Amino acid sequence: MSERFFTNEYLRFLRESFSQVRSVGAVAPSSAALAAKMIAPIDFAKARVLVELGPGTGVFTRALLAHMHKDASLLALETNDNFRNEVAKITDPRLRISGASATDLAQVLGVTQADVVISGIPLAMLKHTEKQQLLAGVRQSLSNEGVFTQFQYSLESYRALRNHFAQVSLAFTPWNIPPAIIYTCRT
Repeated sequence: MSERFFTNEYLRFLRESFSQVRSVGAVAPSSAALAAKMIAPIDFAKARVLVELGPGTGVFTRALLAHMHKDASLLALETNDNFRNEVAKITDPRLRISGASATDLAQVLGVTQADVVISGIPLAMLKHTEKQQLLAGVRQSLSNEGVFTQFQYSLESYRALRNHFAQVSLAFTPWNIPPAIIYTCRT
């Protein structure tokens, strides 16, 4: 077993996972392999407005910031206070953190359109109406050339994603606990 499983980040994640199973929906922080697959579809040379829904401990946040253009901005929406505090430890002027719900994305962005939305929200754990509201908000918030990447542990949400996006492609990584499916969606 890797030493990473005994880090403070992992222990904090585990505590949140057990105390808020429905909103966290995972048993371990996302792996670097999953982060790489999640950001692979992004054209960082063009992307200026990026949004992350449910950043948790910031694994994807750090990967995005490492590749983002110097003039780009990243808005992270996290309702969990402990996770929001964890992400707030990342010091990068391009990062803005909000406690707003992912279902309020369109209202938070206002007239601004996102080039990228990346999400670790556990769609399978959401009520049908919450899932529909979240996906409609993401669709409404994306620019015409925008990309939405979402990971899940099953194919349960494929139909819901197809109902909101013209193109939905799948990728898979076994190098995550548990192994994950990556959905890449375009308008």
